[in-house]
Amino acid sequence: MSSASSVRAEVTMPGHLDSDELAEISLCPPDPVRLTPYQRDHLRLCDRCRGELAELRAVVRTARGISSEDLLVEPPASVWESVAARMHLDDDEDA
Repeated sequence: MSSASSVRAEVTMPGHLDSDELAEISLCPPDPVRLTPYQRDHLRLCDRCRGELAELRAVVRTARGISSEDLLVEPPASVWESVAARMHLDDDEDA
């Protein structure tokens, strides 16, 4: 069995919630009523799935908290000129 198939076997192992289910659950506010009885029971008992769900929810919270102030801005032209100059100097040293 290749390492890729062994990883897949672990992820899709019967009993655990699959990655798609956990991702879908993470996108909605925590609400036990939304979950199936199996999902509720499994998350209550399974540290692995509960941990993965917590990590996914943290990513969702962070992504939803991004504002326009967090977006990258283009650096001043002088930065690019400096990079280009250094690249050119490195080319001369290698020759």
